[in-house]
Amino acid sequence: MALDYCEVCGVMLDGSTPSHPIQDAVICEQCFLSRRTQVVSEEGPVAPEPLQFHCCYCQSLLRLKPVTKRTRVRCPTCNDTFYLHADGRVEAKLEGSRTAVLQQETLPLQPPSSPDASKTQPIKRPDFGAPSSVEQAALLSDLQPKRLEFLDDLPSSAQPVVDTGAFANVGSGSGSGSSLDLLPEDVGPGDADDFQRDAPTLLREGEVDLEPDALRERAERSERGGKPKRRRPPQQKLSPQERKERQRARAKEQLEREQKLEAAEARGAIKQAEAERRVLAGVAWFLLWLLPLGLSLGCAALAASGQGFASRGAVGDLLLRSGEAANTGVASLRDMLFPE
Repeated sequence: MALDYCEVCGVMLDGSTPSHPIQDAVICEQCFLSRRTQVVSEEGPVAPEPLQFHCCYCQSLLRLKPVTKRTRVRCPTCNDTFYLHADGRVEAKLEGSRTAVLQQETLPLQPPSSPDASKTQPIKRPDFGAPSSVEQAALLSDLQPKRLEFLDDLPSSAQPVVDTGAFANVGSGSGSGSSLDLLPEDVGPGDADDFQRDAPTLLREGEVDLEPDALRERAERSERGGKPKRRRPPQQKLSPQERKERQRARAKEQLEREQKLEAAEARGAIKQAEAERRVLAGVAWFLLWLLPLGLSLGCAALAASGQGFASRGAVGDLLLRSGEAANTGVASLRDMLFPE
């Protein structure tokens, strides 16, 4: 006779008989329920540890979660970007949009000190110690102090500003004539000094005159609050004969301008008269076209009413038939345009 007992507490299992033993049961129901209530907490999948590496530009220590593909990373310290691969390769930008692999070894997995591993957090660079003031003084001892004696040799006023746009680019292709690039075409090497001495001061738009007198006048004008006066070009001295010639030329130009204006007004008046004549001619032709039509309609009306000079005979019958045909046509046209 074989009986089944609980392997935990040793109690005989219910329902077990010598003829029908319980082969699969090895624990009683109470022990099963007590074991079932003791639930062991199952830990979830372990999150991968974040990567901790140095920036390829500023060597700042960065922390980033592992990547599965080529990912763009921006350093918060230097604000530069590089690319991180899943196998640990780092690509840095060279010029423009080109990149190059800087290191081939796999990045080390170091445990971070901060629990937030989803963000790239910089760590300060190691402090190797700044050079002391004694070392700096020793390094700078060989440098000579600046010499400011050349300020006494400078002239009191600046050199005149020359408008380079008014000169021809002469001799720019040859090495020997490079000193004559800013000279006019009619000035040679011998006249260069005289030309530079006699050349007036030409200022471009937006430039400031650096002469002491001009600067002093500008400062006094700004203190008074007045607007700067525009520099007028110097008037040319003309002889009486040249002045008379200019007056005659000016009078001739004025006369030609008046003649052109009168000719234009005359052409406009002619065009206006031609347009009016064409309008009157069109109105006259329209009235001439309406005259026979009106006469025929009047005669037809008189014939239809039995009055007039041709109410009898063949002429009266013709006018009567034409009036009836006109009435029939008008009635059919009315029915076509305004159907009921």
